[in-house]
Amino acid sequence: MIGQRVLLAIALVCGAIAGTIYYASLQRVTVVVAAHALDADRPIAADDLTTAALPPDAVPAGALVPPAGQRAIAIPVTPSLAIGGALAAGAHVDVIAVPVVGRAPAGRTTEIVAANATVLDVRGENGGPFVLPGTSRSGAASGDRLGSVVVALAPSDELRVADRVATSTFVLVFIPVRE
Repeated sequence: MIGQRVLLAIALVCGAIAGTIYYASLQRVTVVVAAHALDADRPIAADDLTTAALPPDAVPAGALVPPAGQRAIAIPVTPSLAIGGALAAGAHVDVIAVPVVGRAPAGRTTEIVAANATVLDVRGENGGPFVLPGTSRSGAASGDRLGSVVVALAPSDELRVADRVATSTFVLVFIPVRE
């Protein structure tokens, strides 16, 4: 009887050690997540976001995360203003804000609000991943249109871009990366 208890204790200790070693050896990817439930009618502030370490298989394939010190922001665009929608994660773009007459403050001019931003993801109008028509993996044409492009921005650019969302149209200019 004592022998079985000792073996059970040894098995439990070995299991705990193995589990700890396995968990410690897992690679983790740091991603930006909402810190709490977000209100749709309120702009996102820094305290609304936090980071979480997730296993790589929990992050969608092909998704990029912002480099350390940068933030991810979705910029609403139409295909005609975003290189025909032919953008993919990893591309570099300049983000130009063109004021909309009647919505933008008087005197605001067209400006580059973010230079050399890295594209992290391209999303459709329905919020899902955007697939160029005719390139769907399933072979069926997607009815979704380009809705937004998620880019990584320096903290110094995030407020300027967020401020222009309601008053500007965005144009994304592709920057070829040269080795």
